[in-house]
Amino acid sequence: MIHTSKVIEEGERVTKTEVATTPGEKVDLFKKVIFRANNGPKSCRAPGPADFPDRGEELHIRQDLNDKELEEIIRGLPRWKSTGPDEVPYEAIQLGGGLLRNHLLRVFQVCLQMSYHPANFKDAILVMVRKSTKPANLPTSWRPLALLSCVGKILEKIVASRMQETLKANPHLLPAGQFGWRTTSEALEYMLDKVYSAWAMGKVVTIMGLDISGAYDNVWRQALIQTLADKGFPRWIVDMIQSFLSDRTAIFNLPGILSERFGLNTGVPQGSPLSPILFLFFAAPLLQRARTYTNHTVYVDGKKSKVDLFAFAFVDDIYLMAISDNYAANCKGLEFLHEGVMDTADELDLRFGADKYKIMHFKKRQSKKGHNDVIPNIPDFCKKPVEEMKILGVIVSCDLSWEKHITMIIGKAKQRMGYLSFISGPHWGPNLKTMRLFFISKIRPVFTYACGAWFIRGERGEAKISYQINNKQMKRLEDAYTFCLRKISGAFYRTAPQILEKEMFIENIWTVLHSQATLQRAKLFLSLPEGFRSDKTFNFLKSGVRNPYDDLNLDAWGCILTLQEDINFHEDPSYREKGLAALEDPKARIVRLKKFIKIRGARSCIVRWEKYVKQRRHDRALTSRGDLSTPLPAALLEPWGKRSLGYYGENMSRAQTTILLHCRTEFIGLKSHLSKIGIKEAGCGRCACERDRETPFHLFIQCERLEEARKALEDIVGHTTYNDLLTKDSWVATQWALKYFDIEQFDSVRSKHTEFKLIPGIISPRPGQMDDEDSPPTRSRRSYTRALRPIAPPSEGGTCEFQASITPTLHASINPTLHASIALTRRVVQLIAPPPEGGTPRPQADITLTRRALRPVALLGREDGAVEPLRSLLTPSLSPRDAWRSLWCTHQTTTSPLPQ
Repeated sequence: MIHTSKVIEEGERVTKTEVATTPGEKVDLFKKVIFRANNGPKSCRAPGPADFPDRGEELHIRQDLNDKELEEIIRGLPRWKSTGPDEVPYEAIQLGGGLLRNHLLRVFQVCLQMSYHPANFKDAILVMVRKSTKPANLPTSWRPLALLSCVGKILEKIVASRMQETLKANPHLLPAGQFGWRTTSEALEYMLDKVYSAWAMGKVVTIMGLDISGAYDNVWRQALIQTLADKGFPRWIVDMIQSFLSDRTAIFNLPGILSERFGLNTGVPQGSPLSPILFLFFAAPLLQRARTYTNHTVYVDGKKSKVDLFAFAFVDDIYLMAISDNYAANCKGLEFLHEGVMDTADELDLRFGADKYKIMHFKKRQSKKGHNDVIPNIPDFCKKPVEEMKILGVIVSCDLSWEKHITMIIGKAKQRMGYLSFISGPHWGPNLKTMRLFFISKIRPVFTYACGAWFIRGERGEAKISYQINNKQMKRLEDAYTFCLRKISGAFYRTAPQILEKEMFIENIWTVLHSQATLQRAKLFLSLPEGFRSDKTFNFLKSGVRNPYDDLNLDAWGCILTLQEDINFHEDPSYREKGLAALEDPKARIVRLKKFIKIRGARSCIVRWEKYVKQRRHDRALTSRGDLSTPLPAALLEPWGKRSLGYYGENMSRAQTTILLHCRTEFIGLKSHLSKIGIKEAGCGRCACERDRETPFHLFIQCERLEEARKALEDIVGHTTYNDLLTKDSWVATQWALKYFDIEQFDSVRSKHTEFKLIPGIISPRPGQMDDEDSPPTRSRRSYTRALRPIAPPSEGGTCEFQASITPTLHASINPTLHASIALTRRVVQLIAPPPEGGTPRPQADITLTRRALRPVALLGREDGAVEPLRSLLTPSLSPRDAWRSLWCTHQTTTSPLPQ
């Protein structure tokens, strides 16, 4: 049952309650609420032609298309995207190669020349996706996503790229406060720069976030067409957009409901590459006509105050700002600014949801000024000011401390690392290089997102900056970053972050954030008009106002100047010529700037690495008592660079790359290291041969117990040089180490590496190790025998009880009152089995979920104390009767081995 309390009908707001129970009623209700203007007075099946003003030259936009451009677009298409009604995915288009591309090229060229969008590309499947934390019975809790033809989206992408190129060359086409075609970092920097500058002058700032209801779905198409014509777009682009918006149809795809096809006479389809840039132009008047004044006069309790009013937006996210001497004056100014925005919205037939507005009063940490929860007098808005707002994906607190945002970053990074634990472990899953790529592409962007705005901090060791992130927050970021590096590398718990960064050729978090932030600020600086650059950079020197962005922007400006000097004073004339030409091209200039900042970051990493190695050498000299016969770990003998990463070959398994990292760092589960970190079982750390401490070097080179194994290794690689074994011959050396290093962590994979034969007596017996002939001595059942307790067999007519091993995080039990099923919910597997016919008692058992295969495995206790697995539970699907019989039969079994 779906109902709503607000329905839009015939352009008027009507408050009532409608209840929909049948599929047809639900679809009709969705149409009313989501596409409120679909049958309104301003809707139309096809927009009429635009009136082109009689004025100067129109914008020049290319109408042709060549094969190279189309090839680049097809190569860059994303994968695993849903298809439209034609069910042709992007992957099929890419597999079509040049043969298919030739046909597409001819079709797209004709479409561009004729300004025609084919009818087959206008059908959409509207998949309704529920908004998080919203009740499912309200239509407003669902967001429509349009699944369009992938072939059609390529044509739309071509037109959108043409319009974006024009917009970059003519930024005046949109208001300066519309950042939708730029980056979120630029929008946030614009806002924060206003706040910091106001604080420096002793003023207070208030921000209010607005919410457009159904922004894309209710665009007035005729007004959009006319706006494009008024902006000076050529007739062929306007006609192309007119064709794109004409005669569109759609069907609703709801859970369990598929509607009939209906005409979609309003809005732009969410999911089309054209829709974002079209909405930018449609909503441009909201900011162009906004009453953004400086020194605007307002009256609060009869007192006159001056307020500065600003507005900025990122696509459909609109924010209003007010700056004055007191918060009450800010609220009066926001009322005035909001009223102007609403007047323009009425003309565009856009609706704002005041119940979703948020307001926040910025307050300096040292300030004693209070706001007393004052809010602007806006109809339907009665919320109190919030302490923090999520603005464009960044949590901005009222005091700009960034504590909540850093907490969110750490939580999101650990959440993604948690997902990673389902597909990898220290000795199974993808190897180190694959995991490194995953980290760089999926985990590190969580840390660097919009860091140009929130990372208020200089390079490590530089002078303090106003309102900078404190050392405690930096420590939290470093710890989270190191946690991620240890997880993806399979490193030992206490492995130093400097070693991990060097071995995987990954910059430390401080260098990453500083480099990315500097690059983002430099790109913003280069995108500003020439006249504004000098004002922004040097005017603060005269005023003496301390805005942290002034210091940070100077650093970015210094990078630009240093790059220019490096090119101008280079000895090679050809290099100077190419460099100067690159500085004139915006794209090439950014590429050069990225490379320059990356080199500067590498120098910082080199300094950090050399400092760490020097400290390790110093510590070794103090603790060795003059005995320097044992070499330093192999990882410390090389400079910072990507050479170390090459030792972890693509053909190496996860276990091999992990043990190689352990050997090269000597943070490893051998007795020498275990004794250093206080593991009592490791004793003094000496090897079983009693000759020396048990280290990788000792086992590879010196241990007498491995003399025979060492000869086998030498027969394959031709030497036993320690450094060569851990570099160029790492594949063979890791096979050898996995076989002969007595480390319990690798017991489960030891038998899978068959390059060398196991020597009896080398691997110590483990607690709880099985002694049956079918089980090799290296297999441990420690995890299976934990938390076992004796259970008596079922008495005649009594209850049968079973007890299984329990992992620390996964546990489940049989609920005898429900039907049989197996489900994974919050890491809990439930097996629920009713009794069979005849009323036989219901068993109860604990279940272990194997983390690798995500399948339930039950281990059952018998009367004699032995443990046996419930083999039938390895199959995820069981009928109630089969589940019961499997439990009963397995209890009577006495010969089942433990699951591997």
